[in-house]
Amino acid sequence: MKPLNWALLTPYSIHNGTAWFSGRVTDVLLIGKIIIVATSSGGIWKVDSSKTVMEGFDTRCLTDNWDEPNVQCLARGPDNDKQIYAGCEKTLRYFELDNDNLIASSVQLNLPVSNPKIYRILIQKETPRIIVATGAGLWWSPIPPLRSDANAYSWTKAIGLPGDVISGLCDAGNHAIHAGIYGDGSATGDNFGIFKGVFQNSNLNFTRSKIKWRDGGDKQDMRRVTLASCANNPSVAFASISQSGNCPHISQSHDCFRGVLQYNGAQDQWEDILNQKHFAGVARDKQPLGQGTFNNSIAVAPDDANLVALGWQMGTFILNPSVSPTEVTMLEDDKSHHDVHSLHFTKSENGEHTLYIGSDGGLLKVSGPARKHPSFDDRLNVFLPTLLFKDELRAKQYATIDVSPITDGLISGGLQDNGCKWLKTAKGKFTSWQQMLGGDGGTNTFLADGILISRESNTSSKFKSHVWNTQLNSFDSGSHIPLDVEVELDPKMEICTRIPTPAFRSKQQQLMHAVSAAVQAKDGGHTKAGKNLLLGLFENGEGSTQFHWKIIARMHHLIKAAASADGNAVFVSTENGKVSLVSPQKFLDGESDFFTDLLLPSQLPSGSVVQFEITKTVVFALFEKFVTDKARRGHILVYDGNQWKEIATPVNEVIYSIAADWDVASTPFDTEDKRLFFTTDSAVYQGVQSAGQPITSFDWEKSTDGLPARPHCTHLRLGWDDKKLFLYLSTYGRSVHRAELRQLVQLPGH
Repeated sequence: MKPLNWALLTPYSIHNGTAWFSGRVTDVLLIGKIIIVATSSGGIWKVDSSKTVMEGFDTRCLTDNWDEPNVQCLARGPDNDKQIYAGCEKTLRYFELDNDNLIASSVQLNLPVSNPKIYRILIQKETPRIIVATGAGLWWSPIPPLRSDANAYSWTKAIGLPGDVISGLCDAGNHAIHAGIYGDGSATGDNFGIFKGVFQNSNLNFTRSKIKWRDGGDKQDMRRVTLASCANNPSVAFASISQSGNCPHISQSHDCFRGVLQYNGAQDQWEDILNQKHFAGVARDKQPLGQGTFNNSIAVAPDDANLVALGWQMGTFILNPSVSPTEVTMLEDDKSHHDVHSLHFTKSENGEHTLYIGSDGGLLKVSGPARKHPSFDDRLNVFLPTLLFKDELRAKQYATIDVSPITDGLISGGLQDNGCKWLKTAKGKFTSWQQMLGGDGGTNTFLADGILISRESNTSSKFKSHVWNTQLNSFDSGSHIPLDVEVELDPKMEICTRIPTPAFRSKQQQLMHAVSAAVQAKDGGHTKAGKNLLLGLFENGEGSTQFHWKIIARMHHLIKAAASADGNAVFVSTENGKVSLVSPQKFLDGESDFFTDLLLPSQLPSGSVVQFEITKTVVFALFEKFVTDKARRGHILVYDGNQWKEIATPVNEVIYSIAADWDVASTPFDTEDKRLFFTTDSAVYQGVQSAGQPITSFDWEKSTDGLPARPHCTHLRLGWDDKKLFLYLSTYGRSVHRAELRQLVQLPGH
């Protein structure tokens, strides 16, 4: 078995023709011209803006060996900038940087609760203490003399807070602390609000602060609370609040922007200086809008308590509370991005400031954010390959990658909040990802003739077909693919797979190139026949690059996966755990027995097939067990033309994708192995059929060489480049990697 050696497909991020974008940035720290970047799924990165490399800066990941790269927040240690605490989704870590600004040491600090999501970290240098806002309470500990001694931390849970989910935390001055409850928006109970804490009687004790709302809403309708205070004057603090109720001026019904509060220390009272009423009549794309439990950040300039930045779903807003807090300026530029997660001010020369914005588009540096014409710098993203290639099991929004069967090294994929992107490899140099579609990326499928079928996963998005132009080395703008029936928005025709050797034709002699699925919004008199639609993608004419969808079957249950070798028979999986073999010809001819159920192995738990992998001789399937809408364990099945059988695997966890390098001829390749592959969250496994054993028996090998410790693997695809066959791996947080499988060789006498 030839080992797999993985390499990043490209170190570049995304260039859309105007700006550079990357994956989700959750926090930043600055050490001179060194920027420490926290990402939601790709770990912690160092960007050295003093060292220019090509179009960007010197960038590298510091945490490839971390088992949890889902970083939420950062904080400096008590002694110097080289000491850093990192709050992750389930763990708290401390690390120190060496003289090259690389991690010299790293330890995990174990809180006395399991899997606590870390929202914020506050360091009190004088004491010194660490205070951590988590999803399991507010915890604090003296910081031991040896900062990296994990066993010397002694954790105590703060008292006086009515809830355990603490999303907001900031310094209040005079050793006091503000903490914000992540509320439930309920009109009853006391799980809401902002509290002030002081150390007394050997613990951190909190009391509720008063809040004066002027928006007329329910005083308890407070969801996520985010806090910030001025470093030079921490008695001045601000809060950013989301609400659960309906927003009065926009159509969204939950997690909306409610307001910005300012703290009045004399009265220990928070007062709203900006609320939803101030945006009445403002264009929708100029408002903060919703997603306030996800996009909700606020920052204050360290030396100017009257310079405040608010980050929300639609972007970043600048406030000047001393002049007019209701006058809000939105930072708008082609380089800016929606869905803001973090804001960080630094003081510049001559009273100017710099604002670093972390969003789903990466990291943006804004010089002079309060000026009428600030400058925007996106170069920090150039070599930040933390792209979120999502999938149904991980992100609950289906997106795929695919590799062209015609054009060497041409790949396309759907990303979280960065649309559909493509990349074409080039000899001797790396290339960047290019924009195909915006919004949230969805399905990407290359047809057998090389035409790309792609779509966003946003509301009302439709598929488009794109033709590759060899001379221009780019795709055309694309053509919309019509469907002559109204369908629901979710699922959004997300299951789309190419037919490797198209043969089935409609009565109009139009060739079918792919299969997909959708749900009809209205039964249209077809309730008995089923309103879950199996769709075929038909060309408009012989050799046409224009296509249309045609209903080729109706199923009684939601379709989870569909695939076909030539179009004459289609494998269809439904959410009730059934797999059927569907005949489009019989359905179009009006026959009622257009499908045949194929019995799955009886030992399988409740679940569904979520992917088919078709080869010339066998069909493989990925079956996932679901518990409360989350996948729990993957099972790989094989169909030999008579029955489904389960293949034994060495894992007991979620499997995200499968691929098969099965149709291998004995020559002229450098290997004759038939191999099957699958991904877990942290690794790729390859298997070769055990010698002399049935097809259900494989010799498996775990493959991680060249991958970070936890890449969050998503999809596998096979594709050719420069006479070499590669296995491509997309990840949720670390872009796309690939490993060489085999290559064409020159045989003696040929």
